[in-house]
Amino acid sequence: IEDYPEYVRGADLLVNYTYPLANAHPLELVATGIDNLNRYANYQKPVIADLEASNINGDARPTPHQIRAQVWMSLIHGAAGVQYFCHRFAPDFSETDCLDDPDTAAALTRIDQELASLAPALNSQSYAQSPVSRNPSVPVHAVFKQPGKNRYVFAAGMANGVTTASFSLHGLGAVTNIEVLGEGRSITPTGDSFEDAFEAYGVHLYALH
Repeated sequence: IEDYPEYVRGADLLVNYTYPLANAHPLELVATGIDNLNRYANYQKPVIADLEASNINGDARPTPHQIRAQVWMSLIHGAAGVQYFCHRFAPDFSETDCLDDPDTAAALTRIDQELASLAPALNSQSYAQSPVSRNPSVPVHAVFKQPGKNRYVFAAGMANGVTTASFSLHGLGAVTNIEVLGEGRSITPTGDSFEDAFEAYGVHLYALH
């Protein structure tokens, strides 16, 4: 680990790969890796998240929910982009395992379409938010984005547990309705805050109106 700050000096583009399921690690370690590389590089170089999307060793295929959670945890923590690790090494070798599995391929298509639709927001400045989680063992991390006149909050549960989180709207301008993107529902804020429930590794993307 102590060598990493020296390594990043020689690179123009940094990539973090943490394959948590294949290594029996918590899923949220993908975000820890992004944090570490950004810190080693003094936040001066782009960091890409290389995310587990295949059945690497033949015994732990990430679900579509887990893949999407990895993507958004990484982006919320400052990844400049994402790529997917698609290889399988056991019981046989495949370079296209993530595309050969129909559910995974469909999930990657949906996620990539989601990211493309939100590209103006994702490429804008991030402002850290501090949601208050009712379950201390399940923190919720979030960022505020404001590309032009549009306003968004992107949030993810950072542990394998459920919680309800409270978000402050103080300083974000007048908000009368919060659209939860891709979920067909909306939230009416109470005063200058709103609450929402998070399943294990839940992701919610909010458009503020």
